[in-house]
Amino acid sequence: MLTQFLPFGASILMWLLLQLSLYQSPLIWCWAGALIVLNILTAWLLAYRHGWLNFLPLPLASSLIVLGYLTIVPQNQIWLVQTIMAAALIATYLYWRWVYFYLYLPARYTAFSLDSLSFYVNFFLTFLLAGTAYGWHDFLGQSIPSLILPGMIISASPLVGVPSLGVALGLGLILYQFFWSGKVAIKNAWPYFAVAAALLLEWFVVLSYLPLAYYLLAFLWASAYYVIVGLISDKLAGKLDKSKIRLYLILTVLSWLAVLLSARWI
Repeated sequence: MLTQFLPFGASILMWLLLQLSLYQSPLIWCWAGALIVLNILTAWLLAYRHGWLNFLPLPLASSLIVLGYLTIVPQNQIWLVQTIMAAALIATYLYWRWVYFYLYLPARYTAFSLDSLSFYVNFFLTFLLAGTAYGWHDFLGQSIPSLILPGMIISASPLVGVPSLGVALGLGLILYQFFWSGKVAIKNAWPYFAVAAALLLEWFVVLSYLPLAYYLLAFLWASAYYVIVGLISDKLAGKLDKSKIRLYLILTVLSWLAVLLSARWI
């Protein structure tokens, strides 16, 4: 009986913790710990008989990456802060709701709902993850290698300490969610997983040398993620051909040109 209230309750608690983090930033480690416990507990209560760890990466990465991104958003941009948190609230609720339907009410579950949601949320998370990392690099003086490493990174900022998944760990959670939601076993997809992770981490480092604003660099990195996972998805589905590759290349070149030509270079 409890499980049917978990999607709404867990989403609201996540949103409240993010709201509190705005007003008690020195306690940001506490909020990060609370978000980790909340997501683990929700996944376990909802799916402890169904391989609950597989349902954890997306909401865990979502809440922590959003928490990290809020540390670099100017607090006077209330509309942006609240928009990001509202998007996290809606995405988390839809995710847990569809997980509940998938496990307990399959008649109400729409086929490929988790796949589609994961794809778009993962793109959004790659943008926020890169934006957070590049923002800390610009504003807090964090080195690029230290941002890539997994784990918690202490910053020399008034925030006392900023929780970081590390780009590598955050990307690992996102890629795992991508393959799992696509019903591809990691043991069969690990070469694609490794290649995608290596290319994206290398591209993350290369982009750090461009004198662009952190959010533009984040967009370029997220667009690279979109192309790479799109190609992998089509390859695994047996739908990859020259026309698909050409389309991805054209979209990538056009979007990057639009960003680079309209950006203000330092």
